[in-house]
Amino acid sequence: MLLGLLLFAGHLALAFRRASRWSPVATALAWVSFYLALTPLLGMLQALTLRYGLYDPERMAGHVLAGLVGVFLLSILGVGHKLVSMFTLSHGTDEGVLGLLLWVLNLGLLGLALGQPMGLGLLALGLALAFYDTWRVLRHRVKRALDVGVRHYLAGLAFLPLSLGALLAAEPLRAGLWFGLGFLGLVVSGMLYKIVPFLVWTQRYAPRVGLEPVPALKAMLPERAADAAGLLLGLGALLTPFWPPALWLCTAGALLCAYALEEVLRP
Repeated sequence: MLLGLLLFAGHLALAFRRASRWSPVATALAWVSFYLALTPLLGMLQALTLRYGLYDPERMAGHVLAGLVGVFLLSILGVGHKLVSMFTLSHGTDEGVLGLLLWVLNLGLLGLALGQPMGLGLLALGLALAFYDTWRVLRHRVKRALDVGVRHYLAGLAFLPLSLGALLAAEPLRAGLWFGLGFLGLVVSGMLYKIVPFLVWTQRYAPRVGLEPVPALKAMLPERAADAAGLLLGLGALLTPFWPPALWLCTAGALLCAYALEEVLRP
């Protein structure tokens, strides 16, 4: 697995070297490839130190933060900027704020790795910039109504300050649950609601356009099921740190999400 991740990160690095144009979105993915290599290496180091009696729990925290912030958060904020702009038909938003927040988040990770409390402050500033960047994208949108995928994405972002607040309160388990179940769960499901119908429609119906009636892209997804899935996922993620049985709400939401996507794939 370690070798596979390193090969994938190396492949991304080679692809970036050949890029004729560069942007903050590409910068985000370049940082992701770096953390994709760093995270398993830190994990391997922890395993070796545990084997030889040199285990340090602070290194484990660095391993976790490199994975959650370096891989997941940077990739979602970078790619999400582009996808939300595309899905809402937003024009005229420059990517300068995105570039700035990438540096702030990376400096925050570096500060935490060096044991500096200001690292958490920089992470908080980075999240504030992420919210500001998203607001700027939505302010310039042409498509006024937000569809289910974008609503899920925005609801997922709302779990980031909750997760950071729990981290500041020295509640790492609560922070991890809100990040994993709330942020990742809602963002990933929301983007799947946009990407899967597009891919299926392009493969199945695009060649038939003009020759026979084809369904609209929006009609392929059962939005009521998707909305209900988002409600269950969000409510379950919010309550699980306080009431563990609420995890069943997340499970029900995941099953509804799977049903909605299965309906898209159905011939």
